[in-house]
Formats: sequence, structure tokens, C-alpha cells
Amino acid sequence: FSDNFDYQTKDDLVRGLLVQEEVVTNSLYCYMLPSKEYAATVTSWAHYQYITHDVIHRWTYPLVPDMFRHDPYLFRRNNIYIQPDISQSQDCKLEEDVVLARGTSVGQNSFITKSVVGRNCRIGNNVTIDSSYIMDNVTIQDGCQVRHSVLGPGVTLCAAASVSDGSLLGIGVVIDAGKQISQLRLQAHPSDDADSSAAIGSKAYRFNSISEDDTDSDSETKEVGTGLRLKNGEDDDDDDWDDLSESDEEITRSLSPMLEDTNLFYNEVVDSLVRGYEDKLLCDNLVLEINSSRYAYNVTMSEVNYHVMRALLTLPRPDGAMWQQLASRLSYFMPILTNYIRSDAAQKDCLMAIEDIAGSHPEIMEVAMKIINFLYEKEILSEEAILDWYCNPSYDTDVENGKKVRNQVAPFISWLEKAEEESSDDDDEED
Repeated sequence: FSDNFDYQTKDDLVRGLLVQEEVVTNSLYCYMLPSKEYAATVTSWAHYQYITHDVIHRWTYPLVPDMFRHDPYLFRRNNIYIQPDISQSQDCKLEEDVVLARGTSVGQNSFITKSVVGRNCRIGNNVTIDSSYIMDNVTIQDGCQVRHSVLGPGVTLCAAASVSDGSLLGIGVVIDAGKQISQLRLQAHPSDDADSSAAIGSKAYRFNSISEDDTDSDSETKEVGTGLRLKNGEDDDDDDWDDLSESDEEITRSLSPMLEDTNLFYNEVVDSLVRGYEDKLLCDNLVLEINSSRYAYNVTMSEVNYHVMRALLTLPRPDGAMWQQLASRLSYFMPILTNYIRSDAAQKDCLMAIEDIAGSHPEIMEVAMKIINFLYEKEILSEEAILDWYCNPSYDTDVENGKKVRNQVAPFISWLEKAEEESSDDDDEED
């Protein structure tokens, strides 16, 4: 770096040397972390997003949200973390990669995915939050949309407002009802040199548009986020967020929602099963395809069991008698179930898949008892596994859905318990 002051990063240095073909006498030194260690530095919003993604997806284990006893989170399927004391309506949807901190409420028909929501936030009805970061004490009224943006502490979005495309809202900003904000950085009070065009609302002033050139900079780099306060505190060093360069901007905007390996595996399983059923392929060949996908995406055996059962229950079906179609497909794919659902742990995975799918698909909920009874008769599920699942709900499942599924299958459980008692009585009489 000493001879090339225009190189800002190691990547710039490497590119410059490669272009000039002067690589023989140059060296870069690095320390390779062991496979179970993790290190990262937040120097931009792109890096903040990367690291948050890794934490939510547990690549930083044991440093994950649910490990801290003094401020605990409940970890649910699809990387959803919620704290106690939240208010969540039954028909709101948390899709995946969601963190909800204590004191937050979510209204009816609201949808949240790939987002982090801080403490004591008020999210109204029919709100959509996608790939965004919501700090503490934010109020989002009915009908608002927040996509790929950051809302600082105390921000208020009035009804039907929209914030999108990398917008940054500082402390206390208020967006009026129906207002649409895109690619803007806003603060609650005007800057000393601000003109009338900077005002977006009574408490929303343009700090500097992401699309504007930085005329005070000698370089072509656009600085985004410098000086915009997004955190409360007395220490100015902690209050100011680092710069986001133009290249980091482009990285952030180019980040599309990434399917995780398990989701890619699940999609391939569905494709294999659909094609196998339509073309009447041998189940042994489908097992080979599923195993190939398993190794390709490095999913665990537990995930294989879960997603195979999930795929069987959610395959596209033509209109008609629900149970007859499902029973026909389960019978056709029975060799696949026999291959995977063999151990006690595998049976638990199978029952968890039935519970989760029934909770999100009313048509499956209606036939949940028939599904479990069918698998019991085919000796895929044992009596012990079914009773253990029924009596010991998993900690990471949706409590309400778990109760509904268990109420639905209660008659079958009663029959099992009664049959077990009669069998025990017969054994006693023989003795």
C-alpha cells in the first residue's frame, strides 16, 4: 500500500497488480481461521446485512440470538427468533429469517420476512416488511410497506406509507400517510444548509439522496450513511455509522433473496416426486435422486426425513377428493418412506413435518388423523413414536398449531391408548 496510495483495499491492490503483471515480488499475508471459527467487521450496510444473515442462519454458533440467558429468544423453524412479551395476531405471517424483540406487537394480516424488528415496536394491520432492519420504538401504521430499508429508533410511518430501495430513516423521522419514500436518507430535523426542497414532511428532511453525486468528494465514490444518526447514545463515535461506498451500494441492491441449501434440496425433492408420479418411475430411482440432492446440498439426515415427508404432503393436486388423492400418492411412494423413516428419530421428523404442514394447510389439517393412522397401519410410524410425539410437543413448534393438530388426532390417540391397555390386560391374564 505504501507505493500505491490509490489502493483502498486488498482487492484493489490485487486487481492493480494483476493488470500491471507485477506479481512476482509482491506478497499478501493472511491468517486462515480454523473451520469452526468466524470473524467479520461491519464497515458498510452490505457487511451489516451479510453478518446479520450469518448470525440468523447460525453460522456464528454458539453466538446466536437464543444463547443469551439474560435476554432470551425462542428459536423456531425457518430461522425465526422471538422474545417473550410480544403480541402477535394469529393471521400474521412470519415467513423466514425474522427476529422480533420483546414488547413488539404485530397486527392482523401483516407479513414479515428476512427482517429484524427491535424492541417495543408497533406494527399495524396489513403491513409488509421485507429485507429490512427496524430499530427500537418504531411505529408502523396500517397498510405500510417497508422493503430493503433501515428505520432508526422512534421512526413513525403513518398509514399506507411506503419505504423502499435502500432508504435510511434517522431517529424520530415521521413519514406522512400515503407518502412513498425510495432511495432516500432522511433525518427528523433540517441541516443548517438545507433549502426548502429538502423537506419531505414536518419531521422528514432529505439528508442526501443515494442517487445524488457527492460534489465535495474528489473521488467518484459516493458516501452513503456518513453522519446520519441511527442510534441513541452519548458517545459520538458509537452514534455515527460508517460510510457505504458506491460499490457497497451496488452489492446491497444486487442482493436477491437467497434460498438456503435446505430449501433448494426441498425444491429438488418436489421436482423428483412430481416427475416420478407423472412418469410412474421406480421409487428406487427416486431414492437415488434424493440421495444425490442430499449430498449436493449437504443437508442432514433429519432434514431429509422432514422435507421428504413435507414434499409428499404438499405435492400439487387436482381438484377432487382430498384424502383419496393423498392416500394414493402415499401408497405409490411407500418405498421411499420405508427407506427413510426407519429409526425413532426419523419417525419424530416425519411427525414434525405432518404437524407443521397441517398447521399451514387447512386441507391437510382436516385429514391429519387419517395420515397418521395410514402410516401407522403401514408400519411407518410406531405406536410409541406417535404417543411420544403427542404427549411431548417440540419447543420450536407453533404452540397454537400444535394444539390444533393434537385436537384433530385426539380420537386416534384415544384408540391407541385403549388398545394398549387392552393388550396389557390380556398379557396379565395370560400370566
